[in-house]
This record gives sequence, structure tokens and C-alpha cells, in this order.
Amino acid sequence: MKKTTTFRWVALAILCASLAGVRAEDETFAQLLDRLLPGMGAEEIPARSQPQQALQEAVWRLGVPGRETELREACKIMAAKLGGDTPKPARIWLLTQVTRDGGAECVEPVAALLNDADAEIRERARRALMNNPDNTANASLLSGLNSAKTPEDKVALCLALGYRADPASVPALAGQLKGGGTAAIAAARALGKIANDNAARVLAAALPSATGEVRCPIGDAYLACADRLAQEGRKDEAFECYGKLAVASEPQAIRLAALQGQLMTAGDRAVSMIVDCLRGEDNFARNVAAGAIQDLSAGTDMKPLCAALPSLPEVGQELALLAFAMRNDAATRPAVLKAATEGSESVRKAAIQCLATLGDASSVPLLVDALLAGDACQSVARRSLSLLHAEGVDEALIERMVAEEEDAGKKGALVAVLEDRGTPKAVGALLEILDGQEAGLRGATMRALGRIACAEHVPAMIHALLKMESRERKDAEKAIAEVCSRSTGENGGAASVLDALKRAAAADRAAILPVLGYIGDKAAIGAIEDALAADDGALHDAAVEAVCRWPNDDALPLLEKLANSEGDARSKAIRAYVRLSVEVRRDHKEVLAMLRKAMDWSDGIKERKLVLSRSVQVRRVEGLRFVVPYLDRPELANDAARAVIYFAGRREITQPHRDEVKAALDKVLATAKDGWAQKEAKRLREQL
Repeated sequence: MKKTTTFRWVALAILCASLAGVRAEDETFAQLLDRLLPGMGAEEIPARSQPQQALQEAVWRLGVPGRETELREACKIMAAKLGGDTPKPARIWLLTQVTRDGGAECVEPVAALLNDADAEIRERARRALMNNPDNTANASLLSGLNSAKTPEDKVALCLALGYRADPASVPALAGQLKGGGTAAIAAARALGKIANDNAARVLAAALPSATGEVRCPIGDAYLACADRLAQEGRKDEAFECYGKLAVASEPQAIRLAALQGQLMTAGDRAVSMIVDCLRGEDNFARNVAAGAIQDLSAGTDMKPLCAALPSLPEVGQELALLAFAMRNDAATRPAVLKAATEGSESVRKAAIQCLATLGDASSVPLLVDALLAGDACQSVARRSLSLLHAEGVDEALIERMVAEEEDAGKKGALVAVLEDRGTPKAVGALLEILDGQEAGLRGATMRALGRIACAEHVPAMIHALLKMESRERKDAEKAIAEVCSRSTGENGGAASVLDALKRAAAADRAAILPVLGYIGDKAAIGAIEDALAADDGALHDAAVEAVCRWPNDDALPLLEKLANSEGDARSKAIRAYVRLSVEVRRDHKEVLAMLRKAMDWSDGIKERKLVLSRSVQVRRVEGLRFVVPYLDRPELANDAARAVIYFAGRREITQPHRDEVKAALDKVLATAKDGWAQKEAKRLREQL
């Protein structure tokens, strides 16, 4: 039976295709439609395809400039075929065409379908009239609304009228508004789309008695009317409309939207309204009012709001201060400065935060005092000082830092701020601190210089480095390296440090060498090799430290040599070699080859465990094969097990190598003593 039906579909499709292809040159559109219509209404969907496509292409050919009259005639012909004698599939197709291209010629026949017995046909007709550009289509929809029998049809027709937004629809929609139910909701939404004066009057009249599910749609529609008035510049009328909705009896969303509208259209009344809201207990209204502060026009007198600020509740003050920051109006600065010194802790924080954008050089003393006070406002003050970019701020901060002679901690806090700001103007003052006797400040000062200094300042930084104790030097070494790495030209890279190394006394060279390791400049390899070959033990150890810090492959030969030496240098070199194997970009084969070398060199448990932990960076089955044999070594079994679990959790490994992964997990379960490894291995084994 199924094969017979399929054959019938194919045969009918071929017949329709042949009919569509034998159109005579003098065939009119009406004749074409008559010829295609039987196929368009076929019960089987495949059989409709060819004739429907042929008709659509014919309509498209008419939809070009210069053929407008022919297109109008074609739409009229199609509309005439929409009656009940035409099969439903063909009617739907024809309605689709006239929805897109139909005009006045289609209104009457399409309107007749608004009362069709078939709900889908009624819906298609409604859409066609909704999109029809002719004015008579709106009248037809109104007529259909009056005669509609079901709530669903009424809702659909109300929405169609709202889409067209024709002012003539207001009386009919007002009638539906009184009836309640879903039709009243749809009518309210349609009136909100029209939003003219008549619609506003209808909605205003319905608003007092509206209840239940229709209340919110009516309020929302009336809000749209108020928005339209505001857009048209009729602010007093809009303000009055918003006022009817900005009351406690309205749903919260509408009430707050109306309040926002009121504040936008209040003019000179806005500031006093904002103060009232900020003073009130409605948190949502306070937030709306605070948002309105930054939207006030540039010429608005902010004095009343600034004067009222101290009398507001804490939360109101905080919201207002944050809005002041967004507004960035210098007229509010005095009030902010006052709040930053006289307010409660939370208000002071908000005011200090506000000064990050609203402050100027005159705000620096207050912010510095807050920074150095060491209370809850300290971190906020530091952030504001770091972000405050007004003329004279850098100079004011530097002057205050220099003036702090007695308290190294306070001076250090100001150094940190200058580091945050990254201002080159501070370099001279920071170098003076390095040259002074304040040993505890040198580390923080070095970090700041690392961000803002240039190559020309490196000698002074190295001079300060030599004064520091060995435990303090690491951050200073990094800072010097950062300056060198950022510098260009003949003093860029390691050049400045190498020059200082040549000039340094023998006792100081060991303190300078490790800096070269952070820079990683190939030009420094010769100096490192010389130091490694020296008889001076301290110099040799410093060179080892530099090689083990190297950030690239330039020092790999030296690392390999050290890894095959004796003593502490061997262990350090192996760990550095393992680090470079994964930190420098290279393919998995290179990584694995380096890890194998490191494992062969290692004679300590720590180094071997490090190799196993880094093996997961291979991310290939070769990595799994590398770690599995170490499950047989009790001292390394747990570390190898964790690596196996990592590999077993990667789909790109488990899918093509399922059996191999299973065997590895079985071995973990048999050898590992780590409880977590046992649990994970069992879970992964069950998933395979």
C-alpha cells in the first residue's frame, strides 16, 4: 500500500511539472492559475510542490518595477479564488501570496474569510489584512471584530488592529476593553500601540476600575501613551499621565517606570522629587531616583540636592554619591568632599570612591589622609588615588610622599599608589628613596620602578640592589629585569646589566648575575659561562641561579651540562630543565623527549615526581605510555597513578586507545595506595 501511494505522488508530481513546463506564450495569469490550481490543492504534499513553485515564480516575475499594474491584476485574480470551492492547501498558498503582495484589490475577498468555518483560514486572512497597505483593510478588520464569535478571534483581531495602529480603531478597541477577559487584554495592548490622545483618554477612563489580569496591560498601555507625549515634547501632559501610574496601587514594574517617566519630564521639580525618593523607604524608588540624577540636564541647579545630602538616610546618601560620580559634575564636588570627611563609614567609602572620577588635585590631601589612616576606607582611597587622572595629581602625590619623613610605612603606601598610577614623573623621587637609608622601603620602591623606570635608571637600581640583603633581592631583581626587557636601543635587553657587571667590584658581581636569568638575553650567555668556570664559589652559585631562571631555550646547553654535574646545581638544573620543557612552546614529541632526559638524569625522588607531574602536558597517548612503567616503583606509584588518571580522562586518548587505557587503570588499581587515585581509577574504568 505504501509503495502504491508513493508511486501515485511521484506520477502526479511529474504530470504537474510537465504541465507547468508547457505553458503557451500567450497564456494569461488567470489561465496559468486555473491550470495549476488542481495540483496546488492536492492532498499529498509532494504533489503540491511543483505547481505551487510555478505560481510563486510567476508572481515574482510580476514583482519588478514597471509591472505594478499586472501584479495588482494577478493579486485580484488570486483573491477571487479564495472561496470555499478551492481546496484548503491552495487557499493557504494563495493567501500567502496576497499577504505579501496584495493591496486594495484583495481587501474585500480576504475580509470575507474572517468568518470562514476553518480557523486556520481565518488566521491567514487576518494576517493578510493586517499587512495590507490599503486603508480599507483596517475597516475590514474592525468589521470582523464586531462579528467575531470566539475569544480567540477577538484577541487576534485586536492585535492585528494594534499592529496597524490606525487611530480609527480606538472606539472599537474601547468597546472590547469593557468586556474583560483575554480580548480586553489584547485591546489594551493594541491601544498602547496606537497611543494617541483618544487612546490615552480611553485607557485613563478604564484605569480606576481595572482589576485582575487586565490591570497591568491597561497600565502598560497608558504608560506607552505617556511615553509618546514625552517624545513629542508635551512634557507637562506626560508628567500628569505618569503621575496617575506612579502610585502605590499600581504593579511595581509600572509604578517604577512611571516614576522614571515623571522624573524625566518634571523639569525644575525633578530635584525635589529625587530628594523625596532618596529620603523614602522604597528601595526600588530610591534606585530609580539615583539613576535620574545622572540624567538631569547640564544646567540643572544641584545645590538643593547637595544641601539635602547629609540629611538623607545612609543608603540614600550612598546612591546619590555614586550618581554624582556618574554625572561627573564639578558643582557636586564640595558636597562629596564633605561627605568623605563627615559621613558614616559607608558614606565615606562611597564619597571616596566618587572622588576617583569627580576629584581633582585639591582632593589628594583628603584621599591620602584616608589612605594613611589605616581604617576601612584605606583600600577605597588607594583605588581612587590610582584612578584619579586630573592635572596636578601626580605632583601632589610625589610631594606628599617626599614629605613623609618619619613613617616608612606611610611612605611605602604612597609608593604603592604611584606604582598603580604608573607615572614616569615619580622616577626621580623613587630613586632618591633607593639612595636613602630606608632599607624597608627599597623593595616596594624597586617594584614601582620596575613598572615606570627606563634603561637609564638601571645603574641606580643595581646600586640599590647591592645594598639589599639577599632575602630582599628577588623582587628587586625582577624589577630590574622588567625595565631591561621593556627597554629598546643600545641599552635595551641585558646591555645595562652587563655594563654594570663589568664595572662592579668582584664582591658585587655575584649579586648582579641572577638578574640576567630573569632577562633571558642571549647576549648574556658568555658572561654566565665565564662565571660558571670561575673559581669563586659565590660567583659560580650566582651563575647557576641565573641559568636556572632562564625563560627561554638559549641556556638549554648550560642546563644540560649542569644536570650532568654533581651537587646542588644538578638538582636545580634538572628542575629548571623540566620547567622549560613545558613553559616554552613546543610539540608533544619535544616535550616528551625532554622529560625522558630529565628522568634519566634524576637520582632524587623529588625530581622524578616533578617529571611525572609535568608529563600530563604531553596530552597524547605517548605520555600515558611514558608514565605507566613507574606504577611498578612504589615510591613513584601514586604520582604515576595521578598522571594516568589525567590521561584516562581525556576523550581524545581514551576513544582510540580504549584497551590500553583500561590496562593502565587496572594497573593503577593494583599498585596505587592513594585513596583518591583508587576512587578515580575505578570511576573511569567503569565508564570505559
